[in-house]
Amino acid sequence: MITDSELDDIRAVREENMPETVYVQNLATNPDSGGGDTGVWQTTSIVNGRIGSVGKSAEEKEIASRMSNVIGYTVFLPSETVIDETCQLQINSRQFQILGIVRKSHNTALRVVCIEVK
Repeated sequence: MITDSELDDIRAVREENMPETVYVQNLATNPDSGGGDTGVWQTTSIVNGRIGSVGKSAEEKEIASRMSNVIGYTVFLPSETVIDETCQLQINSRQFQILGIVRKSHNTALRVVCIEVK
């Protein structure tokens, strides 16, 4: 069994290998001049992360099966990141739509399966 101290050490090493700045965004609505609402992505947190290709785990394959004719990515985020499938990620001026989040038992990092939004 892994102790809390060992788990903290593993998480720290994982986070040292997250070179990208990731903006976690949620969709907010603002009233427009026509009496309706306009959706605007607002940054709710900024964390470090790393972009990779979609992995080979069963969970990632299942999520990736929802994609057709698009390139999938796995974005690794710190384990304590507050995020869900309604969020969007911005990395280096690129926008990523979240398709699913893979949470493992020890949760040393979140694996977020995404597609790039043009």
